[in-house]
Amino acid sequence: MTFPFFIWLLPNYIIVFNLVLTCILSNKKDGIIHWIMVKEMTPPSQPKARFHTRINEQDYLNIAVWPGKADPTAEVITVQLRRNEGENWETVGRLAVYRSPDGTYSKLPERQG
Repeated sequence: MTFPFFIWLLPNYIIVFNLVLTCILSNKKDGIIHWIMVKEMTPPSQPKARFHTRINEQDYLNIAVWPGKADPTAEVITVQLRRNEGENWETVGRLAVYRSPDGTYSKLPERQG
């Protein structure tokens, strides 16, 4: 195990995130500490660029350019129309386009959920 950089203490559990972002859970039941690797965690992806503009009182248009997952030289361009209804945000429309490393573009299928 590498040296931890974050430790979260709960009454019956200790959660440790190490330098490779592995989450390790410790159960302190009956005074015995049991270490269990919960899952390998990956750092959240960050967009290469992100822009937004307000359309009207409720609607915002967002565009983001993300690196490709399999090939970082590829890009995924996402456009979203989001609506603010009180304290809730709803996605009204979404479009995603894939740009391959050779510069060809193709529309991605609708995301489920």
